[in-house]
Amino acid sequence: MMLLPIVGALIGGLYYGPILRNGQVALASWVPFILIAAALASCVGWMLGKRRGIVLVALWTLLGGLLSALILCCVAAGTMPAFRAATASAPPAGPREPLAIHTALDLYWGQSRTLATLDKAFEIDRLDLLSPQNLGMHDRLLLAQPRLLKPEELVALDQWVRDGGRAVTLADPLLVWPTDLASGDRRRPPVTSLLDPLLAHWGLTLEPAPDMATQRQFVDNGRLLIMSAASRFTIRHSDFARCQMVGNGWSVTCRIGKGKVRLIADADMLNERTWQAPDGGVLIGDNMALIDQWLRKPLASVQNWSGAPTWTQSNRAVVAGLRWALLAGALWAILGAMLILRLEGTQSRPDNWRNRKEQV
Repeated sequence: MMLLPIVGALIGGLYYGPILRNGQVALASWVPFILIAAALASCVGWMLGKRRGIVLVALWTLLGGLLSALILCCVAAGTMPAFRAATASAPPAGPREPLAIHTALDLYWGQSRTLATLDKAFEIDRLDLLSPQNLGMHDRLLLAQPRLLKPEELVALDQWVRDGGRAVTLADPLLVWPTDLASGDRRRPPVTSLLDPLLAHWGLTLEPAPDMATQRQFVDNGRLLIMSAASRFTIRHSDFARCQMVGNGWSVTCRIGKGKVRLIADADMLNERTWQAPDGGVLIGDNMALIDQWLRKPLASVQNWSGAPTWTQSNRAVVAGLRWALLAGALWAILGAMLILRLEGTQSRPDNWRNRKEQV
């Protein structure tokens, strides 16, 4: 009477909520199904003649559904879940400051959500040429899968960093960015990174991508970065660049002279399909919030924000959470049945004593 509605509520919230579709863990996804489960349990109790305990049946089913859903969410996320799913990227981590962007990626054609999100946080200046004059007008730079840079541009970029520039560099060994441009079109972004001379100068090597799979990388405070066909860096000796590996090498942070640089072995992370659902609704990853914070402080840890989404740790964690939730729901239903039977037995005793006195 109580177990089946609780199980149905768990499966309904799991199937129709964002946990399977987008990886977000939001407790609110289960609330409508839990309310329906409580109503169904009370209806079944009424039909079976358990009218005295119908309120207790509904309340017990409601509490059991909430407890089971909470257990599922906590196990799947490894922490206390958010109540609602996040549908928009994090608010800017600071005031709207100037940002230079140099990229060959298709960000400026059509309606790019990535560019629109960046434009909310920064005053964007597109640089077509990396010259001392252009770079000298900015304190921070987003360098994302650029075209083949000329030697004088590499020199200007290196000197700008040494003088105190802050940069986030995305170097992708296997770009899977979708484009409608024909093969051989000069406007197509390079399939592989062309920054090897600069990386070698800084004592870094970009390894080939092992495959084209989508990868989930958890950063500081449980923030989630979604990448496609990503690779890793290896650090070699350098007389002036002090670099430190992040995780398995998917990112590297470097102090170069007075400058600070964060390098990431993936550029597809800027593709809006990797961080937001196709309909523009629920978020899939924290890519844009991470880029925002890294552009402001390339070497600092990522800070959480109000309303930050909670993410599933893995598919295995979701399965484990469902098992524990079903076990908790079964135990709760058994305990509730024992309580209701005990309550009905207690209420029936005065009637039995009254009938015996009348017979005497």
